[in-house]
Amino acid sequence: FPMAKAKGWLEILLDLLAGILTKQELRNAGGTSAQLDRAVTVSVPLGSGYDVEEDRRMKARQLEELCGTIISVAHYQPDSGVTYCNQAVREVAEALGCRDFPQNILANAMVDLMSSAYGWRTDTAERASEHAIRGGLAIAGKKYAVHGHVAVIAPQPCSYSGSWAAPVPILANVGTRNGFMKASEAFPVAGGEPAYYLWGEVA
Repeated sequence: FPMAKAKGWLEILLDLLAGILTKQELRNAGGTSAQLDRAVTVSVPLGSGYDVEEDRRMKARQLEELCGTIISVAHYQPDSGVTYCNQAVREVAEALGCRDFPQNILANAMVDLMSSAYGWRTDTAERASEHAIRGGLAIAGKKYAVHGHVAVIAPQPCSYSGSWAAPVPILANVGTRNGFMKASEAFPVAGGEPAYYLWGEVA
């Protein structure tokens, strides 16, 4: 076969296999982004007893505990105007298996990375909260002239913000004030809503 024709057959084959292979298997075979979107996340043998919903609930509980810990630890409390949102978010991300953030990366650079790196996508406030509720990593982030701000989205439903007249995620915020709070309480209202970045498989 000519190379172009052979490539066409390969693409057709990968299209057929996209719903059967795991993402890693398809990626190893050279699958396209569209094919990867349709691939299964993991292969589970029938009769294994694996429960997808229970796994999601367990991950959500772990994320909730992690968020509670991160907002209360002493070394992330504001100190003389210095805040530690970047370090806290990086710690949560690594605990969830995401090692995309280099050590000492600042918030503006984190937003740049999440905006362009493989494995990240932007989505709505509702989808970001749903992803966190399933135990996934979702981060609110916005760049500012000097220092940006990032915060992990807690596994809780959105709450209505009168300031932005829209439902917004609840954040495990580390900044000038640490705690669980609406996105509109963690980001300057006048600057507008942050973007919401989702990492990993989006259910």
